[in-house]
Amino acid sequence: APTGKAAARLAQSLAEQLARLDPSGELRARLPAAGQTVHRLLGSRADSRSADPTPLDHDLVIVDEASMLDIELAARLFESLGPGARLVLAGDRDQLASVEAGAVFADLCSASLDGVIVLERNYRQQDAPDIVALAAQIREAAGRAGAADASPHAIDWPEPIVVAPAEPAQIVDQALAAWHDAFAAIAADAEPAKVLEAYDRHRVLAAMRDGPLGVQALNRAIALRVRRLAAGGAAADWYAGRLVMVTKNEPGLGLFNGDVGVCLPPPDPGLSRDGLVVAFGAADRVRLFPVLQVPACEDAWAMTVHKSQGSEFGSVALVPAPAGHPLNTRELVYTGVTRARSRLCIYGSRDAIEEAARRPTERHGRLAARLAGLRGQR
Repeated sequence: APTGKAAARLAQSLAEQLARLDPSGELRARLPAAGQTVHRLLGSRADSRSADPTPLDHDLVIVDEASMLDIELAARLFESLGPGARLVLAGDRDQLASVEAGAVFADLCSASLDGVIVLERNYRQQDAPDIVALAAQIREAAGRAGAADASPHAIDWPEPIVVAPAEPAQIVDQALAAWHDAFAAIAADAEPAKVLEAYDRHRVLAAMRDGPLGVQALNRAIALRVRRLAAGGAAADWYAGRLVMVTKNEPGLGLFNGDVGVCLPPPDPGLSRDGLVVAFGAADRVRLFPVLQVPACEDAWAMTVHKSQGSEFGSVALVPAPAGHPLNTRELVYTGVTRARSRLCIYGSRDAIEEAARRPTERHGRLAARLAGLRGQR
């Protein structure tokens, strides 16, 4: 997977599928029990300055969330495959591309080369047909815009989808109500995995970092309320219930940019001198770190849509950019919408969402043209 967060989700999925298959001991030993990031797989090869000629010792490499691969990392991966090795890229071509150069996965899919397979059944959101329908309309709006019979509206809004005015107080109130079980679990000294699971039932996703409806302002507003509810109004930076996201890779600790954890009292007082630890991970593997050992991080009550890639949540409060803003694009809104498994509330205007649906991001790389040239030579 391109990121540590996506690798953790991949590891959880592998563990669940292995439990269902119940393979023989010999087969189980040969199957991977965990995922890893592409950077970790490549090691020194991921460095553009490295010229390691040794190919990877794998017959099959599967990359999940492949839309997040940038052009340089993808090139290093392709170069590192051994003779006869197979590469499977899995992802959603309509999501946001990498923040670095290139939209490799989308360009490969658009080239219509052999080996492109489109999966048509959505299992993750099978109980939320309204979200599936909205995502499909956002994805297809740009293509319909020039049709002779095109509707003046880009989207026929599914009834269960809530579109509300962008009021910060309402966004905060909804979040606190959605995290009621998380606060109760903290008060009851529940297992860290239970607290993390309860927090993942809801997340606020915003298009922007700055401004009154940006991630930073929303995080400050939510943190103020959480301190009152879960920490008795504590003014300290660290308090029980604080949700944080790592912003700097720390491979030695196995923590990576985008990893989300929760601050809790330690189950064993000897684990932390200052009385608090941060729990990272999922149900199958939770790790605890003293707060002083945690690398650079920030509050994660709200996060940017970019940072949410590779994640999913039970419900999502999506705060898109206003109409006319450069960030108000189809890929960003589509990515935000598809992070929700069962419930979605959009805090903004329908006009802004419809504008975004008609505005695909334009990237001007040479990969698409080269792939088109290859197709023409066949």
